[in-house]
Amino acid sequence: MGVDSGDHAVERSHLDTKCYRYIQLKNGLLAVLMSTIDPVKENSEVFNHSDETSAVALCVGSGSFSDPDEAPGLSHLLEHMLFQGSKKYTNETDFSSYVRACGGTYNAVTGQERSLYAFDVKTTHFEDCLSRFSQFFVAPLMAKSKMDQELATVQCEYEQAASDDSLRLEHFVGSLAAPGTPFKKFMYGNKESLEVIPKRVGVDVYALLRKHWETNFSAHRMTLAIQSHASFDELESLVRTHFEAIPKRNYPQPDYSSFSKCFETPTFARLHKVCPVKYMETLQLVWSLPRLQQSYESKPLAILGGLLADEGEGSILHTLRTMNFATEIYVFNNLTSTPVHSSFCTLLCLCIKLSKLGSKHWDQVCQVVFDYIKLLQNSIQSKAGTIQKKDTHNPRQKRIQNNFASYLEERKIIYESTFLYGEPEAALQCCMTVAELMQLVPIESVCSAPHILKKPDPDLYLRLLKQMTPRSVCIVHASSDFVRLLDRDPQLQQEPWFKIMYKSEDIAPATLKTWEMSQPSDSLHLPLQNLFITKNALIMPLGEPQDPRDLNLEPGAENRRRYGHLWYQRNSKYETGKTIMFVHLWSPEMSGTPETFLLQRLLLFVLEQHLREVAYEGEVASMWHSLKFSANGLLIEVSGFSGKFFLFYSTLLRLILEKLPILSDTQFNMYKDSVKQTLFSLLADPSSVSRFVCGYLLQKDSYRIEQLTQCLQKLSTAEVFAFKQHIFLKLHISAYFYGNVTEKEAIGLYQYTIEKIGALPLKQRKFSDTVIYEPGAYQLRLLNSNLTDVNMCVAHVLVLGRADLRHAVLNELCA
Repeated sequence: MGVDSGDHAVERSHLDTKCYRYIQLKNGLLAVLMSTIDPVKENSEVFNHSDETSAVALCVGSGSFSDPDEAPGLSHLLEHMLFQGSKKYTNETDFSSYVRACGGTYNAVTGQERSLYAFDVKTTHFEDCLSRFSQFFVAPLMAKSKMDQELATVQCEYEQAASDDSLRLEHFVGSLAAPGTPFKKFMYGNKESLEVIPKRVGVDVYALLRKHWETNFSAHRMTLAIQSHASFDELESLVRTHFEAIPKRNYPQPDYSSFSKCFETPTFARLHKVCPVKYMETLQLVWSLPRLQQSYESKPLAILGGLLADEGEGSILHTLRTMNFATEIYVFNNLTSTPVHSSFCTLLCLCIKLSKLGSKHWDQVCQVVFDYIKLLQNSIQSKAGTIQKKDTHNPRQKRIQNNFASYLEERKIIYESTFLYGEPEAALQCCMTVAELMQLVPIESVCSAPHILKKPDPDLYLRLLKQMTPRSVCIVHASSDFVRLLDRDPQLQQEPWFKIMYKSEDIAPATLKTWEMSQPSDSLHLPLQNLFITKNALIMPLGEPQDPRDLNLEPGAENRRRYGHLWYQRNSKYETGKTIMFVHLWSPEMSGTPETFLLQRLLLFVLEQHLREVAYEGEVASMWHSLKFSANGLLIEVSGFSGKFFLFYSTLLRLILEKLPILSDTQFNMYKDSVKQTLFSLLADPSSVSRFVCGYLLQKDSYRIEQLTQCLQKLSTAEVFAFKQHIFLKLHISAYFYGNVTEKEAIGLYQYTIEKIGALPLKQRKFSDTVIYEPGAYQLRLLNSNLTDVNMCVAHVLVLGRADLRHAVLNELCA
């Protein structure tokens, strides 16, 4: 594992060429300096690389948990008020606009226990922006005259969150905490919490705001990360000049340790039936566990979450798919994410996207989860070795099933190789990550902590699993059907801030007993050993800067040329162990009718389900793929470490070309229902509706959602099979390769694609026609399908007529 050669030994990846220094200012502020030049070059200019991006992030050890009870959401309001001018720059009232004018970006996040402020900009403007940025922490104006303006912004963000089911459910789980505990707080804030109610009871919110800033924004509770093309001495001078004036106050850090059992309440471990805003069927199983931030080297949430959310053979999701109960599963496990981690407890949230059938049988879904938890407990305590099994995707190949010890060893290798050979983060994201992690882990681990498994701890994992019982789980079942079924139920309740309609009930004793007594079936087991792990990435030296070249135009490429283009470009700027490939398969069968449009969506969904297990196995090993229909063709994108690139791509392509695994009408109806959910979700979001309507108005092959939903019900399995067969008969194949790949390898992959598909070549391809409108102004107004949603979206479309590539790029730049 690499360490820097500068002042501080920060663990970093092989591809991270930055040098690190750690300093503490007189006021107690801690800073990590990240120099992108060699620190021994003392004669360098501070801004000698004007085109390079510089960035800074400042993290304050205070968030929404610190909100006073009289003004819920005050920290969020402070985030907005803070950047409305300072005593030094009294006329600078919109920092984000100033940064954007200098070609940069600005970001601010108010979390539960930390708040993060950051920006990046071209190095030419960095010190000027840094001076303005620092003054918001030294002496912000926070003028009372700006309160109404910023409160309106907070209200707008609240209204956007109120139409987002994932954020609503996150807030709902927090609302189940005991009264008076931090999770119970309304952290978004709105006009009611920050203006109407305080006025009614005589609370001066502005005075609270000033006091809140003074109490919590002290230098000794701040950490800073800065990155620029400057020497350490120059960076240190910048930090001391601009941030040493931040006041240090003698207010202690909040202690939340007394709230460790805040979810041990009668309202938490129950079944909660929630009415969503959008069309959805989900099941969340939530457990409150002890604080785990201090165990970051053992990654307990990542290990257990990775097992529970595994998608391969033997997993929870694999079993639920065979039962036609579910299509997706995931667990939040980021070290810094909220509300997962806090300083006093941890929430493990397993989220399952259900089918209609699965929603009806939610209790059986839960039983599979609890059976798998028992399996994990048994596996940790067992001394059994690995087991050889047949590969369900390739019966001629043998696979090895992990035991718990081999699984941990495999994960350790995966985490380390991903960290060591992964591409470094962009400057802004790197600074934000480092600044926040400085509040949680030792300085040497600020880059590696989220990634490396240093100390596997089976005893810790077992203790946590034993706490994840049927009697301690909070089950949140969100279903669109509840909007209708619970409409007149006398037990229907309303959460006060987001107006979430729900019904809570005890889980039946017989159901609890069934879950407790059930034993795991033989179909459940630990993951198979991963085929796509890269232990040592071979990195090619950087090539000379060059434009992409079409290798099919070169001598000897006549046969390939009949199919289309093979664009190739060596990486010439950053060393990387990864290859990126795009393959576009254009077919004349992919346009023309609403039925064709829907067949594309159905085929795509079926293929994604068929690829899911292999795709997930690749994703675990940092191999990624994407499938989508674009420009009347199927676009396949693959990226990952070069060593296992061909194996991953060839496996995906083989599965794409196989017979579709639609085994029953029930399964096909589940697929159609999922596509229907996607279409209806478009209607629930104003910005999505706007994009969809723009496409409908501008593209000839576009259709109204009502047309599509009517056609969807009529489609049959046979039509999907026939559609897939037809689109691969004749193809135009264009490909683009970039990164850690040679010309020979690119040609080999293109040739493999041609031979594996076996299609006849199409030399030309035809793109969708655009509708031609007469010059003039056209207006179209649509009502939100969700009449309670106050958000709106405006799309201003300028039709510029036909454009060549140069003008198309200029249009994008102007936009």
